[in-house]
Amino acid sequence: MDDPSLDPADDGAAEPTQGPRGARRAGRLGRRVALSFWALAMAFMVVVGFMTIVPRVFFEEPEGTDEQMSFAEGDCSETAETLTSMLLERGGEHVAEVRPAGTLGPFFRRWDARYAAYQRHCGESATGTELGRLRYRLELTLRRFDREEGAIVRRLDELGSD
Repeated sequence: MDDPSLDPADDGAAEPTQGPRGARRAGRLGRRVALSFWALAMAFMVVVGFMTIVPRVFFEEPEGTDEQMSFAEGDCSETAETLTSMLLERGGEHVAEVRPAGTLGPFFRRWDARYAAYQRHCGESATGTELGRLRYRLELTLRRFDREEGAIVRRLDELGSD
């Protein structure tokens, strides 16, 4: 005979119990969920680590970084004008002197650092967006000029010296 004191159900209803097979299935599912969570966390840490550490270790910060630029109150419009004039002056010099495209890299790295400092200090604005657009379009135009029209000017110089 069964002892009624050992039966946990007071109303006589039988409770469903998991057998050893159900416990194994639940254990496998739990391990899979935990392993998936761990893998996602590790992948996130690797990606963030590469995005933050590798550029700092392998790439130099160009001149004109935030430490080298000091902003006073209301300097945003003056700085935007300075950045614009720097771009236009460099573009004019590049075309007038038919400089090789290789000389553009150092200038644009310094300009980009100043622009990044401007963006950090002045925030996102229509002026900042247009400055960035001008920078990239000017670089593409100057590289195209060097590749196409610059080659013509160099050939003319060679023919003129003969």
